Amino acid sequence: MGLSADALAYVIYTSGSTGQPKGVMIEHAAAANFISAMLQVLPQAQQTQMKWLATTTFSFDISVLELFAPLYVGGICILANELDQRDPSRMAALIESHDINFLQATPSTWRMFVDIQWGGKQDLIALSVGEPLPVNLAQALLPTTARLFNCYGPTEATVISLVHEVQQAELDHNKIYLSESLAGYGHVLLDETGQIAPTNGTGELCIYGLGLARGYLGRPALTNEKFITVTLPGTAGPESVRLYCSGDVVRCHGQEGLEFLGRKDDQIKIRGHRLELGDIAANIEALDVVDTCYVCLHETQTNTPQLIAYLKSKHQAQQPGDFIATVKRQLKEKLPSYMLPTHYVPVAQWPTTSNGKIDKKALLHQYGRVHITDYVAPSTQVEHELVEIWSQLLSLSVAQISVEAEFSELGGHSLLIVKMQREINNKYNITLPIKDLYQGSNLAELASVIEHQQWLSTPDLSTGEPQEEFEDLEL
Repeated sequence: MGLSADALAYVIYTSGSTGQPKGVMIEHAAAANFISAMLQVLPQAQQTQMKWLATTTFSFDISVLELFAPLYVGGICILANELDQRDPSRMAALIESHDINFLQATPSTWRMFVDIQWGGKQDLIALSVGEPLPVNLAQALLPTTARLFNCYGPTEATVISLVHEVQQAELDHNKIYLSESLAGYGHVLLDETGQIAPTNGTGELCIYGLGLARGYLGRPALTNEKFITVTLPGTAGPESVRLYCSGDVVRCHGQEGLEFLGRKDDQIKIRGHRLELGDIAANIEALDVVDTCYVCLHETQTNTPQLIAYLKSKHQAQQPGDFIATVKRQLKEKLPSYMLPTHYVPVAQWPTTSNGKIDKKALLHQYGRVHITDYVAPSTQVEHELVEIWSQLLSLSVAQISVEAEFSELGGHSLLIVKMQREINNKYNITLPIKDLYQGSNLAELASVIEHQQWLSTPDLSTGEPQEEFEDLEL
């Protein structure tokens, strides 16, 4: 029985923002074009003796490359079992024993190799897929491999659509780019109005060409929403092109390539400032004490947006409190205040999914308690009253508020500071300047300031005049 090029090759499900998985339909033509295009990019010399270590579950679309590329060239595919995939030492042993020269993995998996101080293999072609490749991880991998490729692509465009060989020169500038579209693929950047973004501009990365999926199984409305037809300038005049809008925001750097900035839905607004969560995470990862970082947005019960940074230290022996203090100090010198996370959570090991990506749901569950300060209970009347005020303003229970905590690290911002000033001045009948509330004092220190202001405003104590409590008596 013959198969046509537009016959369905496979359906792979990806998570949806609503929690309902989406079945992505990939046709034979798209899959065949992808494998052929990747083999054009990968070094030809190693392909003659290709030995690929497959470390990915077949329910993850990057398995298409490691399973079928060796078949195309008559190479060898070694299948790592589940125990191997979770143990970098076992995978390293497989690489050596089978003389592996091709390996693709997510950055989370590559990080495991770095963590065990793996010496690498000088003829290994390394591909980073599935997640953005951090600069510091690329710095560690580049000397241990023959060549390192940063690969990008959504499932809807058949695994990978952009490939870039990482160079030391870009890492020296703290950048990693995406450069050439694979053969049969093209890309365009669209701005917020749906128009083509200007040269060297920023926009949503949209992909077209032979690699696009047929659509989503049984979901025509979603297919029409995500796969759109637009008119683009062509060599023979305007032409209609079918695009997949990735939701990924990139910046064009001309001939150097594209810089991944983050998800379109990671583009958030906090108190009037438009932010990219990926941008904040990249700045944190650039600190000399940070290994990896994940930043997410959390909303309090009062709908106050807060940034939470989960981060892993380069020095596991360092005390969490010292690590967080160092990060906060360095970050304050680097970022404006509106980009600083509200909470910092130290992570010993990243939880991962079966696909090797960071398991964000497990992360939020496993490390749900933010690391602020060790709890110290209030001891004075003013401290108790301040805890109550902070509790109301921050929508926190009194048990969550230590007297050694700062207002900002519990989620306080400029609008809440103004409210706090009004509450304090009204309650204690004092005039506390707002600048005193911006100086990073913890609750206990602020209580001392209030007590001092109360003392100054007490009649006769501040002026030193004698109190007339007794009558003058003649002796």
